[in-house]
Amino acid sequence: MGHPEWLRPANEVDKIDFPFVAVGIAATNVDQKQLHVGLVHKGSQCSAELLHLAWHHCLRNESVLAASLPRIHWVGLRLLPERAEALAALCRRIAKRNAQEIAYGLVYTGGTFAADGTVRLGDEEIGLTCATFVLAALKGGGVELLQLETWGKDCEDLNWQEQIVGQLQRYQERYPSRISEQHIANVKQQIGCTRYKPDQVTGACSADNYPVDYATANCLGTRVKKALLAVV
Repeated sequence: MGHPEWLRPANEVDKIDFPFVAVGIAATNVDQKQLHVGLVHKGSQCSAELLHLAWHHCLRNESVLAASLPRIHWVGLRLLPERAEALAALCRRIAKRNAQEIAYGLVYTGGTFAADGTVRLGDEEIGLTCATFVLAALKGGGVELLQLETWGKDCEDLNWQEQIVGQLQRYQERYPSRISEQHIANVKQQIGCTRYKPDQVTGACSADNYPVDYATANCLGTRVKKALLAVV
């Protein structure tokens, strides 16, 4: 399978002259095959921006064409114009309210955002990942992208979660005022939970209907991951 036609490079946002929302994805560590995901959003009177949870208490909203992430690609969501306009507006409200408010956490059970952009974490949630941030924001805009109850696990998930805890520990050693030891301990207790991956979330956007089941999203996500790692 070659490069999916629905996976578009960042510079093609310039061709969009109507409100739209897409999932944007980039390869941040090629050797470890690490991907990062966010929401590309553009209102009728706005330029295209990328909203993404970069790290613990670090939400960024930046120009797609001048973003800090390398070689961003995106997949457009299948939305009516009025829904896209409303969702893009929600993205701007989320960005305004949550620059340093959203913690990093592994468990996701269906958290969302209120209409004013306030985060509403679900049961057992203590924060979000870049991928579950996207799911929560979309849910706040009325888009249930994934069938969460169908999700599977693999050994790669456990390894990734252990790496994240290690990164949080090193971050705490360097910036002790930015994250507590208790929060890291709470994240560590979540190791082994279901993981929703950036490539799965991105690939699901191209499906004909939402929400998307695990098998479909995983298949589409594999195509996304292969294509991204090939162009980096």
